[in-house]
Amino acid sequence: MLGLDHARVLRWQIRAGQDQLADARPGPAQALHGLLDWEREAILALAEAWGPTDRSHRKLAHRGSRLGAFYAAESTVLRVLRAADCTFPGYRHGPRVRNGPGRARPNWCPG
Repeated sequence: MLGLDHARVLRWQIRAGQDQLADARPGPAQALHGLLDWEREAILALAEAWGPTDRSHRKLAHRGSRLGAFYAAESTVLRVLRAADCTFPGYRHGPRVRNGPGRARPNWCPG
């Protein structure tokens, strides 16, 4: 009468018997390409061991793949480190140093 496929009606009847007719969230609960717990732990362990040496999430991502510990993008490593509130001592950028006295300003330029 409704023009539905017989298999669909049977699936609905089974779901009704299990009290599961409410709409469920589509797809799996966790993305198939998402990081696993052991990968997060490997990133944090490598950051603890090599963080003071590498001082960069980019270098840690490459070191992790070279060592075979994990294979993750640089941005993924940064996300994991930020979520764990892990920071590295950064390079201090001082004032710009010129090689030589520099050029003189033109007469029309104030200042």
